[in-house]
Amino acid sequence: HIPTTPLTHFPPSKFSFSTSLPRRNVASPNHTRISKYSPLYPAYIMGAAKLITQDAFDEAVKANVDDFEMEPDEAVQAAVEEFEIQKVDLTGINKTFYANRAVHPVVIVLKRLGGEVSALTASATGDAAALRTVLTNLRSLATDNSNGEDFVAEALSLAGQKGAVGTLLTALPLLDKDEATQLECLQTLGALLVTDPHRESFHKNGGTAAMVGILKNAPAGGVVAATTFATAAQACFKNEDNKASFIANGGDDALLRTFREAGDDTPTLIAACTALRSVTVADDDRPCLTSGAFKTAREICNKGAASELIKVLRGAVEGCAALATAACSALRRISVTDDICKEIADQQGVELLLQLCENYVDSPSVTRTSLSVLRQLANSDANKNLIIRRGGLRALQRVSVGAVAGSCEQALGLIVGLTLRNPDGANAAVEAGCIDTIADVMAALPGEQWVQRQGCMAVRNLVSRTPEHMTAFLAKGIEPLLRTAQTEHPMACKDVGGAALRDLGFEDYDLGLDPNED
Repeated sequence: HIPTTPLTHFPPSKFSFSTSLPRRNVASPNHTRISKYSPLYPAYIMGAAKLITQDAFDEAVKANVDDFEMEPDEAVQAAVEEFEIQKVDLTGINKTFYANRAVHPVVIVLKRLGGEVSALTASATGDAAALRTVLTNLRSLATDNSNGEDFVAEALSLAGQKGAVGTLLTALPLLDKDEATQLECLQTLGALLVTDPHRESFHKNGGTAAMVGILKNAPAGGVVAATTFATAAQACFKNEDNKASFIANGGDDALLRTFREAGDDTPTLIAACTALRSVTVADDDRPCLTSGAFKTAREICNKGAASELIKVLRGAVEGCAALATAACSALRRISVTDDICKEIADQQGVELLLQLCENYVDSPSVTRTSLSVLRQLANSDANKNLIIRRGGLRALQRVSVGAVAGSCEQALGLIVGLTLRNPDGANAAVEAGCIDTIADVMAALPGEQWVQRQGCMAVRNLVSRTPEHMTAFLAKGIEPLLRTAQTEHPMACKDVGGAALRDLGFEDYDLGLDPNED
């Protein structure tokens, strides 16, 4: 769900919600349009979900009992239905009758947490072992699904209402001499930061400044740095405020220090790569927020991030798929300008990525992320033919044989990038057998809409400026594959599928589609 400030505590019959979407500042130089094919588009169109507290829900149920003389079960069901009609997110809300409800164990743990932190704050001589036990219990309640997802969701919701994140951040500076308790506190924070309200509380309580402070004082490698980066990455997930604050407090310098000094400390490098990706991806889907991801990526590359990630990748070529995946994911997100893409290519980044594809051909995560970086580099016209000459077409064909959706989407997307406005690239792709690759992948994965979309775009690129390849595509049976993609995945494929059919010479390329629909 998408976060908003919790609503005032009124029964649902006494308030309503506006569904209008606030206007974006289209004049802003950082304004980002959301494509209708983006996973964020439904949230962008519908606006933010509404949140309520447990007290507000219980008050609505009580109103149904008192004002309308409903039975308890009926009152609860009526409240649920009315909130759902008004698009309220009831995740974490206990939907049992309040008078019959047992106290959730997290309430007891949170009370103990407050007492232990207060004692620590007052005298700095609190019982560290007792605090660690409380933190462990809280983390368990926030992550253990053995009692059901609703139990965990309620625990997270109650922890948010009781200000657990603020309490943990109050304790954290007092634990710098007790590494075991400090680590448990950081891990507990990470467990709570899976929800939007907790991430907002993290920002309001200066969480990113606390993370950067720990990173500045800790060694570049080691478990403290790794855990802190992991917590910061979770805090920055889908939260633009935390991303901006992390960078403003010097988080970029902490990342670069780790890349340069952590050596072969794989867990810390993975956590740092994850944090870098988190602050350079525009994933906060709340309306009217302007992402700073592009600016952050560009500025951290000006400090040498691309070169440092290339070094990390070199260390992962033979040994660690998890590190290769994390480093590729981060490299993809910082490759935002033509100059950065050229810089990566100049440092043998293309050859390195192709080597990863070869060495980890059976690892979908590595092949997917490696191809995604190559696809990003192909946005620079200077790199298109370089990737082809270095064997990029052969690499994507080997990867696509496995018919794994994520890897195949990137493989077909790389064909799209290499052949866009590039007739020589289109000819090279056809000579390498990519017509068969495109058709085979589309036939093997008919239910994967994003694979189908890339396939449609690849077909168009291979024939739009080199129409001599039309016959080979038709002989391969591409027409029914394109029409199936249009029919089965109209949101993702009706436009690109129609464009491909049109460039293949079909006059009925938009048959059955509404010409007036956006």
